[in-house]
This record gives sequence, structure tokens and C-alpha cells, in this order.
Amino acid sequence: MTTEPQNVFSRVFKATSRLEPNELKATFVSFAFVFILMAAYYILRPVRDAMASDWSDAEVSFLWTLNLIISIGIVALYGYAVARIRFQYLVPSVYGFFSASFIIFFLAASAVGDRTLVDKSFYVWVSVFSLFHLSVFWSFMADLFTKEQAKRVFAVVAAGTSAGALVGPWVPTFFAGLIGNDILMLIAAIMLVLPVPLVFYLGRLKSTDLHNEAAQSNLAAVRIGGNPFAGYKLFIVNPYLLAIGVFILLYTMIGSFIYFEQKNLLEKSPFQK
Repeated sequence: MTTEPQNVFSRVFKATSRLEPNELKATFVSFAFVFILMAAYYILRPVRDAMASDWSDAEVSFLWTLNLIISIGIVALYGYAVARIRFQYLVPSVYGFFSASFIIFFLAASAVGDRTLVDKSFYVWVSVFSLFHLSVFWSFMADLFTKEQAKRVFAVVAAGTSAGALVGPWVPTFFAGLIGNDILMLIAAIMLVLPVPLVFYLGRLKSTDLHNEAAQSNLAAVRIGGNPFAGYKLFIVNPYLLAIGVFILLYTMIGSFIYFEQKNLLEKSPFQK
């Protein structure tokens, strides 16, 4: 009895978005997937930035340098894992790992008296998380959909990033004063567990709905990647990737200047009592 409404919905959505009926379920689940990721990140980000308002520019600069060093090491470890762990298990493992790490931060913040070290470690770790939450997601999307499907699907899925970025900051805005920043860490940690079953569900939809059986081996059986530093080598020798890197460097330099100015606005004025 529900077939006709579903068919009408499918036809209407196909006419407005160019999605095929068999792509609807995977597209909406992927939308929800990235929505959760972005909302969780934008819950963590205000918590992180509120901590920085109590630190000097020199302290924050040191943490950024530390973040650079740690990120290089973490990316190399991820490259090592990609070469040896099946992608089917690597993606949920990444989000499960970060979820567990933020639970540990929540417990540590509740247990220690002087939490300066915990807060600064959390500040750096959120920045490390920001390197992975979307890059791993889009790697998974590239493996899930074919090139032709991606042309129709990715615009809709990408809208989930904007939606999550809009909804996420509202949680700290309305609830930080009621429940505190530490509980926000726990909420974000729990949210990061939600994509884990979605990964396996999308893996099934890849063959049942999307009919990408020919590419199924990429997700289910094949270990991809090379040595831990293969990505760095490719970045250096590929002019296109190098140009993207220069663009991001300039973008980050401008963003860093604005970030410090924004942070200093939150500091208490020396003329205030």
C-alpha cells in the first residue's frame, strides 16, 4: 500500500535532483552521516576555542606548532593503517577511536584538579580530529559511489556538511551554560559512535541498491595504500596537489590572523576591573 507514495516521491525527487530511485537511500544515509560528523565537530570547536581565550598568543602559537608535529605523525600512522587494514574496518575504526579519545578527555577533565594540561591536549587533539573527520568520510564516499553516481549524489551529500555546520554550534549556544563544556565533549563523543553502523549499512547498500558489485572488492577485501609516507611523496611530485597545498597554506595564514584577533577580543580588557 505504500508503493505508490514511494514511487511518487522518487519521481519528484529524481526530477528535482537527478537522483536515481536506487540512489535515494544511500544518498540520504550519507547525508545523515556527514551531518552527524559536522555537528559533532562544531560542538567541539567552540569548547576548544573557549579554552584558548584564557591563553596568551605565545601559548596558542606553541600549541599550533605542536599540532603540526603531531599531525605529521598521525597522518603517517594513518597511511600505515590504510596499507594494512581493510577499508571496510578502517573507516568505523577511525570514528570509534576519536569517540573513545573524547570520552577519555571528558573523564580526565572530571578527575584532575589543575586541568591546564588536559585542556591544552584537548585543544591540539580537536585540531587533529579536524584533519580526519571529513577526509575519511569523502574517501569512503569515493569508494561507495561510482564516478557517474557521484556527479548526481555528491551535491546532495555535501549539503549535509553545511546543515551540520549550522546545527552543531546551536548546541553549545543554548546548552553550554546549563550543562557545561565537559558534557559537550561527551555529547560529541557519543555522536561520533553513530556513523559506525552507518558505514556497514552503506557497505550493504553498495551492492543491494547501488549495484556496484564490481567495485565491492575495494571496500570488502582489498587493502589499499603503500608505505606511510607515500602520500607525502605524491604531494611533492604532483603539481596539482602542490598548488592545492599552496592555496591552503595562504588560506590558513589569513585565517590564523583572523583567529588570533577573534581570540583577543574574548580576553578580558586590562582596563576592566
